[in-house]
Order: sequence, then C-alpha cells, then structure tokens
Amino acid sequence: MKSDAAALDAIFADTYVDTDEHSHRTDRQGVLSVLRSGDLKMESIKLSDLQVHDYGDAAIVVGNARQVGNFKGQSITATIAFTDTFIRQNGKWKAVASHRSVV
Repeated sequence: MKSDAAALDAIFADTYVDTDEHSHRTDRQGVLSVLRSGDLKMESIKLSDLQVHDYGDAAIVVGNARQVGNFKGQSITATIAFTDTFIRQNGKWKAVASHRSVV
C-alpha cells in the first residue's frame, strides 16, 4: 500500500521476478523502479483466502487480493489471485517470485 521500496528491497532476493496479471515479467529493479517513481498509487488492498505452505527453507503463499488504486493515472480495480514464493537465505526469508491472475 505504501509503495515502500526500501522495505521491499530488503525482502526481494537478487533474482526476484514478478509476473503480473497481463503476463508481463519484471525483475527486482523494475518493480522497485515503479515504486520509487510514484506511478503506482494504491488506495486499498484487501487480502482473503490466504494459505501458507511451508517446505522448510521454502514457502509458498497463495491467496486473493481486492485492489483499488491507479497506475500512471489508469484506474486499478480488480480482484486477483496470487502466488508468492519465498526461500530462507542466510537465515532470512526472501521473496523470489510473484505471480498474479485476474479472478
């Protein structure tokens, strides 16, 4: 919600990749650049149906999110299904991949 690039920079692995609801892939620096630009402005995000699957040094988080905001002035109002993949690296959890689809 806050577009906190510094917080996400600490969470994203160097190899992080995001696949958005339009099948566009963006690397870590691309996502952080969008957040720093101010082009993405979220008004609300409501999470639901969250599930965490723990595999030791890996974890998968699946769920839905109702999003309201805008990107470069274009309205965003959608419910998405997402899958986020994390690994434990040097004792810290790092996001390595995210994938979203419109519900």
